[in-house]
Amino acid sequence: MSKISPWGLALIFILLSACNDAPATQWAYSAFDSTGVKVLSGWIELNPQPGDTLTGNWKFDPVGNPSNLGPQTGTGTYQGTQTGLNIQLELNPSVVDDNVGLTGQIIGNNWSGTWVYSGFPGIINHGTFIANR
Repeated sequence: MSKISPWGLALIFILLSACNDAPATQWAYSAFDSTGVKVLSGWIELNPQPGDTLTGNWKFDPVGNPSNLGPQTGTGTYQGTQTGLNIQLELNPSVVDDNVGLTGQIIGNNWSGTWVYSGFPGIINHGTFIANR
């Protein structure tokens, strides 16, 4: 029975690691209401998948006592797309009448844009966000 050398094990590990999808990148996240007041703080992962698909997790905590933020507090998973530097995410992809969407653009280590909380009656609330690597 032959043994694999430590160098052989290291090479196998490197080759297997290279076969994985790109790792998720966690971004520090802040959201603001339509008047510019900070309403959320937390993090979001941007996890590229094959093609233009993004998936990942998020955790947002309210700052102060904001109202009408919809289901964007606590933790969750999202689905979205990336076209060039533009990213669109739905924080609650399995719900069509109580959802929060993020639309923004990455420039360097900053991703910024708008969030919209929509429900059956239409847009309920909106604001801006910024996320940094």
